[in-house]
Amino acid sequence: MIKSYEELVGALGREQRFRRRRFGAHELFSGAPPILFFDDLPFELKNISGSGVGATTRNEIDGPLLQINHIGTLRLVQHGEELFRGPARCARSEGLPGRVFSGFALDNDQFDLESLKRLNARVVAKSHFRLTTHDALAVEYRAFCSDVIAFVGAHCMRIERLLVPIEQSMTPADKIEVFGELMDAVKSDWRALLQKGNEFALGVRHEKSRMAAMKQYTEAAVTPVLLGGASWNRCYYKPMGYPGDFKMMNFMYDQRPEGATIRDQFLHGLGLIAGRPIYTRMLTLSRIITKHFEGRTQDLERKCASIGCGPARELEHIVEASSPQSKLVATLIDQEFEALDYAVDFARKRADERRLAINAFNTTFKSMFNPSAIGALRDQDVIYSLGLVDYFSPLLARRFVARAYDLIRPGGKVIIGNASDSLTGTYWTMEHVLDWSLFFRNKAEMADLAADAQGAKVSIESDALDSIYFLVVEKPA
Repeated sequence: MIKSYEELVGALGREQRFRRRRFGAHELFSGAPPILFFDDLPFELKNISGSGVGATTRNEIDGPLLQINHIGTLRLVQHGEELFRGPARCARSEGLPGRVFSGFALDNDQFDLESLKRLNARVVAKSHFRLTTHDALAVEYRAFCSDVIAFVGAHCMRIERLLVPIEQSMTPADKIEVFGELMDAVKSDWRALLQKGNEFALGVRHEKSRMAAMKQYTEAAVTPVLLGGASWNRCYYKPMGYPGDFKMMNFMYDQRPEGATIRDQFLHGLGLIAGRPIYTRMLTLSRIITKHFEGRTQDLERKCASIGCGPARELEHIVEASSPQSKLVATLIDQEFEALDYAVDFARKRADERRLAINAFNTTFKSMFNPSAIGALRDQDVIYSLGLVDYFSPLLARRFVARAYDLIRPGGKVIIGNASDSLTGTYWTMEHVLDWSLFFRNKAEMADLAADAQGAKVSIESDALDSIYFLVVEKPA
């Protein structure tokens, strides 16, 4: 039905002021953004729109260069080739710890973003590429990477030789059964290789140059042989702008074959084995929350909030394991509208509405960092977050925990799931194979995140694989 003009609603509040869409520089330029120069002072390009850019510099700046409204020459340069040159105005300049953030506006010109993207890609593609080398990587680590490649290649060749000739005659049920058989056959050996990768990677995690060399070599040697699998491909190329999006999470939760061929499905399955902690993380969280509510006969309405909720698949498990007379009131918060849409729809299909009520809020990553600013979070029994605090520095993570702690009821809990730095964790896979950087924490570092939660009872739990640590912060009753 056509709406009348009176029914059409545009933006409200501050959003009424139109701004050109702004892209992250690494997102737009596929991880290889050009260098920005303003009157020959180099900057690191952070974001770009059709009418301007944001960039940072660590140089000390004297004189009028970054005074507001100063006009200068802005250039974008990739490997010595100039992609853009034109007059620009310094529209913003802000001193930050150790650097200066500046915004530059094109008043009389526009960036052709698609053209810039194409030019940049062509320059990077034809530029000379040299792998960073380091003596410590020369033998042992390169041999390990060869072992990983040979393992994957040998199994793919067996699939090509034995299963591809009969693939067309298989029913969908046959293919699911074959997928399960292949995963059972390789699970033990593949996990052993992943653990060996963790041993190498964790051994150099605090040595910047060695870690960079190892990571570059891994992405050049190991990553390409796995990208035929949907799980690896989605994490590495990050179509939603970040690796752990809700569709990738659903891969791990559903544990189903994905891909057009058995070979593609096999590679996807290797990703499911590597990402198994995402599944055990959900089960462990559900157990902790269910246990928290055990024995409560009064006040059968339980209030939980998930910050950075993703697909929120844990709700089904929590409701299923809870008292039949209870009702879970879940507040879901995420920056991705699609994730919230999926979470609400999935949960409502699986759970009796008499036992589950959902309030969903679409907000920014910055707002999620400060839960006390989200009014709907007050007076919760449990506030939890999986896979969000992993991205916060220790200082920011402590602030997050303290603010969430202020919002829970007496006797309530804040529960934080964070990737561990254990040998059975996901460090090598995520950091080196998939370019997925997190703060991987040990138990002492997890406990330290509760330092500003006054009077709290603090405990640390882990999932069945010792891959995820859970900080549990309980407020006195």
